[in-house]
Amino acid sequence: MFPTLLSVPPGASRILRVGTLSAPEAQEATYRLLVTELPKGDGPKGQIAMRLRMSIPVFLTPKGATAEPALSELAVVDGAVQVTLRNTGTAHTRARTVRLTAEAADGTALLDRALPAWYLLAGDSRPYAVPLPAHICAETTRLRVAVETLDAHLQTSAQGPFDCGPQG
Repeated sequence: MFPTLLSVPPGASRILRVGTLSAPEAQEATYRLLVTELPKGDGPKGQIAMRLRMSIPVFLTPKGATAEPALSELAVVDGAVQVTLRNTGTAHTRARTVRLTAEAADGTALLDRALPAWYLLAGDSRPYAVPLPAHICAETTRLRVAVETLDAHLQTSAQGPFDCGPQG
């Protein structure tokens, strides 16, 4: 019914339309479109040929679906800061920034670290566990995690003292 393989000559372009025959359910459906350049098989021997491969996320979002990002409480367990970003909604969201800050009693930042930010599917969660070096943990009186998503600005914090226990 549709081509699973197509050729695009050098310098040319093709438009790919992606569709479905079924309507989305109450929760967003997610897929990946894989585009891979196939080898021609006629290149010179002894040379390395570079091939292109793309993995493109595709989201089929029903009308009225929304993301509902939330942060768990911060905890320090065995010298690591732990927090979880959750999406309890029915559509994906994308974290633009995730930032962890450890502060001393005078408000000085002892640690200010950007954490990996990525999209979060409906009903999914992304746990973060960041080692907090013992010398920083001992001086930390407040921890903060701030997240900016497409849908919200989230923040959670915790007051010390913290468990600077075994690390490593």
